[in-house]
Amino acid sequence: MKKYVLVVLLWLSALSVFAQRENQKWYLNGIGPRVEFGASSNQLMGLEYDHFFRTRFKMAAMFLSNFDNIYQGSIIGDYVAAFPNIGSRLRWYGGGGLLIGGKPMYDLNGGKTGVKQVYVGLTGALGIGYSVKKIPLNASIEWHPNLNFIYTHFQKNNANNERLQTAIVAVTLRFITENKY
Repeated sequence: MKKYVLVVLLWLSALSVFAQRENQKWYLNGIGPRVEFGASSNQLMGLEYDHFFRTRFKMAAMFLSNFDNIYQGSIIGDYVAAFPNIGSRLRWYGGGGLLIGGKPMYDLNGGKTGVKQVYVGLTGALGIGYSVKKIPLNASIEWHPNLNFIYTHFQKNNANNERLQTAIVAVTLRFITENKY
């Protein structure tokens, strides 16, 4: 695990050194569908809204669900930079934030008891995105790990399996609602 963290930190450091070239904003506001999948994911989908506050800082709000029994919301702050020697439409980004989610609790027979399991944690993002030139569309793919640290009504063995989720990949298509600053 330490090797992976070291590789990611070195990769981010190298990119941030060379990414000083682009000083313009990518877009101002974007909204669109988001899908999360992977080995430790609950296969969630929903809506993401992005807003840039500065040239290189954006906030993303996500509301996700599996439309059966899991509901999750996240707010992430991302640092955004351009790749060196590549046009300004392709950017990489990374950041972190908070998430809160809930699930119904089941009895021994598999029926819902109505009592919610609630979890709160930290979430991260490391991804790349591309804005299409002729149409107001932005597409991105990112690695999206979660570390849940507060649980209510979780069985001990179930909570430990869901505490750290590292194998999550997310794909988002954003309609750029405002491109002017």
